[in-house]
Parts: sequence; C-alpha cells; structure tokens
Amino acid sequence: MAEIWRLFIGSIAVFMPAVYMPPTAFIPLTGGMTILFGCIYTTLLDHPLLPLLRILASIPAIYCFIDFGWSPQHLPKPTWGTYLGMGTIGTYGIMRILDVCFIRLWDNDRPRWILKKSWPKWKAVAKRWPDLPGNRDKEPGVLPLPTTFKERLIYSFDLLTSQRGSSWYGDRVWEFAPASTATFSPPPRSEFLWDRFVSLVFLFFVLDTWDTVVKSRAYDYTTITPVTILPVHLQMAASIYTCIQTILALNLPYRVMSSLAVLLFNSSPSSWPPITGSSLTATSLSEFWLEWHHMFRRCFQRLTMGIVYIMPEDFARKHPRATRILRRGLFFTFSALLHLILLTTLPEGLYPLNPNVFLNKGTIKFFCSQPLGLAIEKAIIFPLTKGLPDSIRTFIRWVFTAAWLFWTSRWWVDVWVAIRMFAEEEKPVVLSPLRRLLYGKWMV
Repeated sequence: MAEIWRLFIGSIAVFMPAVYMPPTAFIPLTGGMTILFGCIYTTLLDHPLLPLLRILASIPAIYCFIDFGWSPQHLPKPTWGTYLGMGTIGTYGIMRILDVCFIRLWDNDRPRWILKKSWPKWKAVAKRWPDLPGNRDKEPGVLPLPTTFKERLIYSFDLLTSQRGSSWYGDRVWEFAPASTATFSPPPRSEFLWDRFVSLVFLFFVLDTWDTVVKSRAYDYTTITPVTILPVHLQMAASIYTCIQTILALNLPYRVMSSLAVLLFNSSPSSWPPITGSSLTATSLSEFWLEWHHMFRRCFQRLTMGIVYIMPEDFARKHPRATRILRRGLFFTFSALLHLILLTTLPEGLYPLNPNVFLNKGTIKFFCSQPLGLAIEKAIIFPLTKGLPDSIRTFIRWVFTAAWLFWTSRWWVDVWVAIRMFAEEEKPVVLSPLRRLLYGKWMV
C-alpha cells in the first residue's frame, strides 16, 4: 500500500510540484508571501517612509523566494519537473516583489477592481498607460480603493493571490485581466462542478494517451538538439507533444484547485475562468501571447514599464509606437531570461546530459523570433487579409499563427526534450488504461 501511495504521489509531481515539497520548503515560501502581502498593504497607506520600508523589506523577501526555489537544503527532489515548478514559483515571487517595491516608486500604481458588467465600457475608455494622470474613480466600473483596515486586508490578499486578473469576488476582476477572464460567464455551481469532474476524467485519459505515445519514441539524449536533427514531421510532432504537456501541466492542478475552492470554500465559479483562455484558437500572435501563460503577463508588463520610466521624459507620450515596440521586445527578453535562469539552475548530475548553459541557443532563438513574427503579422498578414471575407481572413490568420509558433517552437522543444522531460524518469501517470489495453500492464 505504501508503494502504491508513493507511486501515486510521484505520478502527479510533474504537474503539482508542491506534492514533493519537503516541509522545510514551506517556511521560506510562507515568509516571502507574508512580506509581499505586507508590502501590498502599505501601498494603500500614505507615508513618506513607506517606499523606503518596502525596499528594505524586499531584501528578506527575495532571499525567502530564492531559498524556496533553489536552496540545497530542500533536496533531493526526484525529477526536473519538480525543480522547474519550484523555481518558477520562486521567480514569480521575486518579480512580484520587484513590481511592488521598486517599479511602484515611479508611478505608485495601485491596481483597481473593475466590475465585470462594466468591463467592456471601461476597456473602451480607460487610459492604458499607468504613468498618465487621470481620475481613476470616474472611469466606468472602477471601484474605489479601500479605506478601512478590513477592506485593505481583503484588497491585499485578493491582489496577492491573483495571477491572471481574476478576483475571489465573482462580480469583479482586476484591471490587468485579459478579455477572456473579464468576460467569463460560468454555468451554475452544480454544472460547474460536474464539468470540472468530467474534464478531469477526460484529461486523465488524454494524459495517459500522451504519455504512452511520447514514451514510445526514443530520443537521442546524447545531444542538446534531439528534436531538430529529426525529419520535419517528427519535429512538428514533438512541438505538438510539448504543447499538450504544457496545457495539461497548467490545467490539471488548476481544475483540481478550482473544484475544491468552489466545493469546500463556497468560491464563486466566476473566479475560475479557463487558464489557457482562447490561446489555441488565436488568430494572431499578439492574441496568443496575450492569453498564453498570462500568470506572468502582469509581471512582465510592470517590469517593462520600469524601463519606460528611465527613458527621457515624455518619450512614451510623444512616441507611442516606438515605446510599444520596445516594450514588446523587452517582454520577450524577460521571458527568455526567465526560462534561461530556470534551465541554468537545474542541478548537474541528475540526468546524464544537462544542457544548462545560460546562453542556450534554442531558448534564445525561440523567444527572440517572436517579435519578428509580430512585425510580419502587423506589416504583411493583416494588410493582405483585411478585405477578405471573415471566415477566410480568420482561417488564414490562424494558419499563419499556428505555423509560426510550431516552426519556431522546435528550438525550444529541443531544450525541453534534451532535459529529458519526455524520458522514463518523468512519470505523469501511474495507472495506465491504455498500456493495459496495449501491453497488458496497468503500472507504469
């Protein structure tokens, strides 16, 4: 029984790294989150020493997140999926600290709640540059900043736990929420829970099928380019496999957490929109990147604004297009740096080949090619398809988006496969109905 339990825990560790977190890891994580919560709370107060206090508080907070994500005392962790998960959480915490404690020195940006019913109107009239002056309270649907101790605690906790702009309150979203989150209209509570249950069962069989197919393919782990040395059709297949794995890695734990929150804590289903939005049906690269991984979108937006603030005064106002291009380039630069840091900090010796060189060519090529794709889309694809019928225009733009992403993602998939994310050591399932049907065995 103990062995079955160990295997069950191991099967979901790739998708829920907290399962393998040792008790010692929760101490620095709790410390960092508590300091971040306090820093968010102080942004609602008015005192000249508070910015300095937040800067000082950022030091132990960053230390806590680094200790959580990369401290040797939390070893051993069994797979690279666990390493990547904890490192991602630590990096996200550090980026939130940089936003609250440093970027806010320039604009004192305090995100606002927007009522969902007023969101379309607010989106149409709201100023999108945080450094532009304006009376936010007069914008449609904008809720006032909290003024009491209890209201500030609720505001701080809601903002602390909001990665993608959703709120614990079902009638509102944060102003940085994408359209898919702000316009999400869930079914009634009972239907929502039933849908989550059915989808979890379905995703399990998708995961089992994916794992069976991927493990049936032998990759050359003696090279750091195990994908691009293959024929083109196998390269595209590997890109599809990685896309499916990423979607499963995001959706499985998210659907479990959303189900528990609604079932046990009476959370509103409106607070749990789809985690990948409309990214798979995106008809442009800009739409795809707006929806994909938008748990990091707010952080990257704020970090790029920090670069804008150190530019010459009024540059953003006088040259909005140049500023927009610069911010998009920086957005993908930060994203590339995030992935490079996570790869570089993987432990040596866990698997025979560890391509954790910081200037990893595959990672850099993939992320640096995305601004080029956005430029081609803007300068060529959009003008050429502007006058076409809606269905044809939508199809052509979707084909370009999918083709560009699949072709360029081969470089990133090279890295993903090289670190053995498709290898036998990574076990996303334990009981496999498909393997039982094909090979006569249940256990992986």
